[in-house]
Amino acid sequence: MKPILITAVLLFFVAIGFKMSTPNTEEKFKGVTYTGPGRGPIPPEMISSIADMGGNYIALVPEATLYRQNLTINYNRTGGWYGESLEASIVGTNMARENNIKVMIKPHIAVGYDRRGLGRRVRGSFPSDSAGRAEFARQWREFLATQPDLLQSRESWRGYIKPKDEADWPTLAENYKTYILEMAEFADSLDAEVFAVGTELKELALAYPDYWRDVIKEIRKVYDGQLTYAANWDSYDKIEFWDELDFIGIDAYFPLSEEKSPTVESLVAAWQPYKEKIQALSQKFGKPVAFTEWGYESEFFAGNEPWEAAGREFANGRPTNTDHISYQTQADLYEAAFQAFWNEPWFVGVFIWRWDPHSDEQVTFQGRRRIPTYNYTPKNKTAEQTLSKWFSEKSN
Repeated sequence: MKPILITAVLLFFVAIGFKMSTPNTEEKFKGVTYTGPGRGPIPPEMISSIADMGGNYIALVPEATLYRQNLTINYNRTGGWYGESLEASIVGTNMARENNIKVMIKPHIAVGYDRRGLGRRVRGSFPSDSAGRAEFARQWREFLATQPDLLQSRESWRGYIKPKDEADWPTLAENYKTYILEMAEFADSLDAEVFAVGTELKELALAYPDYWRDVIKEIRKVYDGQLTYAANWDSYDKIEFWDELDFIGIDAYFPLSEEKSPTVESLVAAWQPYKEKIQALSQKFGKPVAFTEWGYESEFFAGNEPWEAAGREFANGRPTNTDHISYQTQADLYEAAFQAFWNEPWFVGVFIWRWDPHSDEQVTFQGRRRIPTYNYTPKNKTAEQTLSKWFSEKSN
């Protein structure tokens, strides 16, 4: 195209108010989220299988804990789930590069209590013997009775985080800013292509938009990649600072159907009201949209409340039977969303929750045997074929 013609085309788009910005990527995010294993090391197949499916991105989720007593954030901890450690993010990034996979660092915050100073049993792993569990419970009750709680909600989900007393907000604000800036520097040191400035912090994001604008500006001083915020599905349209970010991120657990195993056609129709709102938001801010977290468990009724178990009965934290399992329902839920969104130019991709290559095998987890057929992973299930099909399609 000749220079004069290029200039004319650009002036035309300016004249009609074309404002849509796009992430600096040559193709859509074909991503999955990796949070395991419980213990290291990371199996090579955990990463290579993403590329085998046609994926081009992995979301790594280093987790921190916000302590209720003092609003401090512990984000360089040891122990816990290995896949959510900083070490695993480093190893996972290196393995991703070996497989030509790009990286999003998406920090998560859990809510808990600072256990330092407690007895060894309460600070350690949960005991397996009945006497040990009883002693653990006794010490824990005594501990909680003496601890202040500075958060307004007893719920543990990060979306409810907010100080009980507004006078404590400056403390939490400074602690989060320090934490997320260090995470941004960490992401920059890994050359991660995308960084999430927050994940599902609903109360804080809605109450303090100017604070987030300031934090984002500070992050851009230490991190050179693309920035997003991972908003929960029930509040993404109320976020005021999308204009400061490179694309709109939604953790897209939208309720779609109360049916046991809804058809693809009915699910596509159920997506339409959500799609219209999401597209309107994209146009309002001139930003594309990605599902920064999105998935379904492989069971009946999975489209009802996708953020939790769809109706299984549990005993001692484990499913009591396998009658609820439905690989086809999970696959149909994915298929419907791809049909509704994938070929829209303002929709720039997904990060599937979550990836575990052991879904159909009996595997060892922390010394116990389990069969994780019911969980979110699409690996080795019908849904993997659905993802592979859509990830292989030309979508730009």
